[in-house]
Amino acid sequence: MTSDKTAPAAATEPRLTADDLRHKALRVRDLAEAEVRRITEEDFARNVAIAAAVVALAVGLAFYLGTRRARPCPPYLPLPPM
Repeated sequence: MTSDKTAPAAATEPRLTADDLRHKALRVRDLAEAEVRRITEEDFARNVAIAAAVVALAVGLAFYLGTRRARPCPPYLPLPPM
């Protein structure tokens, strides 16, 4: 039932050398660096947009509170004690 003419698997596959491993490691490193660069640029743009929104909100709130404070009291309300 068994065949004596089986070839070992290692004989049909090319041998893996240290040079192959080094080239693969360099490709993986370059890919990882490219991904980090891409994510960092996206995060930077998002953080700038968030900071601009926060500044706009703070300016709007300050303007709103400033206009409320500058309004004179209506004549039917008593003035606050000093």
